[in-house]
Amino acid sequence: MHTVDSTAPVVVSLAALIDAPTAAVWALHTGIDNWPAWNTGIDRARLDGPLKAGTGFRWLTHGMDITSTVVELVPGRRIVWEGTVQGITGIHVWTFDQADAGTVVHTEESWSGEPVDAAADDLTTALRTSLQSWLDCLKARAERPARPQAPYHRPLPLPHDTTTPRQTGTEEPTMTTPPYLTGHYTPVADEITATGLTVEGSLPPELTGRLIRNSHNPKPGVTPAHWFKGSGMVHGIRLREGRAEWYRNRWVHTPALDGAPYMTDRGPDLTASTAGTHVIEHAGRLLALCEANLPFELTPDLETVGAHDFDGKLRTAMTAHPKEDPVTGELHFFGSSPFPPFLTHHVCDAKGELIHSAEIPGATASLKHDFALTRRHVVFVEGNVTFDPAEHSGIPYGWSDAQPSRIGVMPRGEGGARHVRWFSIEPGNMLHVGNAYEDGQGRIVLEGPTVDREGFRLSWNWWIGAPGRGAEPNARSYTRRWVIDLAAGSVDEQIIDDLAVEFPTLNEEYLGAEHRYQYAVSFPDQEGFGGYGVVKYDRVTGARRIHRVGDARLPSEAVFVPAAGAVNEDDGYLLTVVSDLKQDASQLLVLDASGLDRVAAVHLPRRVTAGIHGSWVPDEALDGVRP
Repeated sequence: MHTVDSTAPVVVSLAALIDAPTAAVWALHTGIDNWPAWNTGIDRARLDGPLKAGTGFRWLTHGMDITSTVVELVPGRRIVWEGTVQGITGIHVWTFDQADAGTVVHTEESWSGEPVDAAADDLTTALRTSLQSWLDCLKARAERPARPQAPYHRPLPLPHDTTTPRQTGTEEPTMTTPPYLTGHYTPVADEITATGLTVEGSLPPELTGRLIRNSHNPKPGVTPAHWFKGSGMVHGIRLREGRAEWYRNRWVHTPALDGAPYMTDRGPDLTASTAGTHVIEHAGRLLALCEANLPFELTPDLETVGAHDFDGKLRTAMTAHPKEDPVTGELHFFGSSPFPPFLTHHVCDAKGELIHSAEIPGATASLKHDFALTRRHVVFVEGNVTFDPAEHSGIPYGWSDAQPSRIGVMPRGEGGARHVRWFSIEPGNMLHVGNAYEDGQGRIVLEGPTVDREGFRLSWNWWIGAPGRGAEPNARSYTRRWVIDLAAGSVDEQIIDDLAVEFPTLNEEYLGAEHRYQYAVSFPDQEGFGGYGVVKYDRVTGARRIHRVGDARLPSEAVFVPAAGAVNEDDGYLLTVVSDLKQDASQLLVLDASGLDRVAAVHLPRRVTAGIHGSWVPDEALDGVRP
C-alpha cells in the first residue's frame, strides 16, 4: 500500500463528511477530466489513458503545470498519485468510506524537496488551504441537486489567458465586462503612428524627447482574468523644440502576447511577460517592465528588441520600479518570488552592467511591488498581501492577517544584505513609494499611499472584476509616513492626508534625498466625491494643491521634467496624458510644476487607454541608439 512520505517537511491530513453516496462521490472525484467543472483550485486536467495504476494525467493548478502518475487504485475506495513540479515532490492519498450520514473522504499529502526545506511553514499553510478548498468544492458539488445545464469550464488564467474569472460555489458565469476593460481603461484595438500633432499653447523648447507610457491592453477578443494580466502596450509622444512630432503605440511583443505560458514543466518562463507595468530608460536602453519577468528592450520608435537579461547575469525577475541614483547613476532593483529566494537585490552601474546581486535574509513571500533608495540605505516594504495558492485570477496573492507587515532596512554597498534589519509596522499594503531619505537625525523617512484590509479587498475585486469591488482601482488609498529610528529600533507612522491618491512622483533629482514637493493623482472616494486631478504637496508647509482636469477626464501619472536653468526644486513641468470619455479623445497636458497652471496641451489622435506608469526620456539619453 502506498502512503505519503511521513518524513517529508510538509505533511497535511484532512477529512470531510459528505452527504452523498460513496459511489457518486468516487465517480465525481476520479473523473479527472471534469475537475475544472467543480474544483475552483484546478483550471485544466487531462487523463492520459484509462484510470489505473501507471496512468499519467496533467493538470494546471495555482499557476503550476503538473504531471502526476496514479500509483495505486482501489476502485470506489482509494486512489494515490504522485508527481514533481518546481523541485517539489508530492504524494497524494485519497480514501472514501461509507458512513451512516454519507461518505467520509480523507485526504493526506506530503511535499518534499529543496524548496520545501527552505519554507516548510509557509508551504504547510498553503497546502492545508488548498486541500481544504478541494474538500469544500467536492462536498458542495456532490451534495448539490442535479441541474440540467452543462458544467462551466474555464482554462487556467496564466499570463496569456484569454478568459474571465471562473465563478465559484453555486453562482453561474456572467458575461459582465470587467471594469478594467471599460471606460477609461477600454483597450485600443490596433497600433498606429500619427505625425504633426496639434498643440494648444506653447511647448517649452527644453521638452525635447519622448514621453513613453505603459498600459495593460489585451488584444481584441482577449479578456484576461486580472487587470495586470493584460498585454503591455506602450504609447509614445515625441516632442522637439516646441513641436509635437509624433504619437505612436505598440504592443510589447513578448512570447506571452502570442500565448506562451508563464509556468512550464521547467518552472517559470521569465520571458513570458505582459511587460505592461512601466517603461524606463537606463544606460541608453528603453526597458518595458513587469515584476514577474525579465525586462524587454524597446527601440526609440517603440519596436520590441527582446528580453534583456544583462548578458545572462540576471536570473531572477525584475521589479517594475527600479531606482536610478541621481548621484552615481547606478540602477538599483530587486527580484521577488513567492518561493525561496523570496527577495534578491541587484545593482547595475551607470553603463548598464549588472555588478551586484544578493539574496536578502529574512524576507518572506509577501508581495513586494516597489521599494525605496536613500543615499545610504535600501528600504524594502512587506505588507499583509502575500502568496495565496487559493487565488485563481492567475496572480496568486491575497490579504493575510497572519502575514506581518514590515520594513526592511539594508545598508547600501557590498555585504549590506548581511546587515538588513526588519521593523514591524501597522497592517496594510503599499504599492508605490513616494520617496525615502535620511533626515537630520539619521532617521529614515518613508512615504507612500497605502490601503487597509478593506481598501485592498475593494481594490482587488476591481482588478479581477469581482462583485463587491470599489468604484476605482485604488480604494481607500491614503498617504502614510513612516519614520524609522535605527538607533532606537523603533518606527513611528501616521496617515498624513485624507485624499485618495496613487502614483506618487517627484523631481527625481531628489530621489533618496529630503524633498519638499511631491505629486500624485487624486481619485474619487467610494461615495464619488473628490474627482480626478493632479495633486501637489508641499511637505514643509503642509499645503495641498489640486489641478482639476475636468468631468469624465482621468489624468495619468504626472511625470516631472526639470525646466532649463532650474534653480528651485519645483522649477519644471508635469506631463500627464488625460483620457476624456465625453470627447472619446486624449491630450498630453503640460502643467507648470510650481503652480499647476496649464502651459500647453497636445491633441492625440485617439483616446489613450488609462495606464500605469511612464517616463520622460530626453533625447540625449538615447544619443547613438538605433531607432
